[in-house]
Amino acid sequence: MTGVELQNDGLKNYSASSLEDKLLIKMGNNSIVPVAQAQQRTQKFSIYCFNSINDIKFALEDLDTIFKDEILYKYKGKYYLIIFYSKNNIGKKKIETNFGEYAVLINHNGFELILQEYGECLIKNGARNIINLYF
Repeated sequence: MTGVELQNDGLKNYSASSLEDKLLIKMGNNSIVPVAQAQQRTQKFSIYCFNSINDIKFALEDLDTIFKDEILYKYKGKYYLIIFYSKNNIGKKKIETNFGEYAVLINHNGFELILQEYGECLIKNGARNIINLYF
């Protein structure tokens, strides 16, 4: 199935980035990931493992860096904050330094998929703002 066939089927707003997505398109399932979400997955991001939400709050308090987005997962008693960086990655070193006191940087090669499959997504978008408001 090529991109042209997808456009002819009226699915030009969807990305068939995996075999599963391609099969779902073939079967007519409408639960395909929109292109915007697929692009977000391919952008630069980091995953940090925290012991508590308070640790996340303390790590974020002194940080003036703006992220593109943040997602919070809970998995095996730990909290995982996925940070999506803006295009210019300004402040990435500062973030790593600041978070080093409270968290462990995870080698995210495939770990994001583990979190999506087995973890509990606590905050889907804007985790930083929600944590600042409610904790």
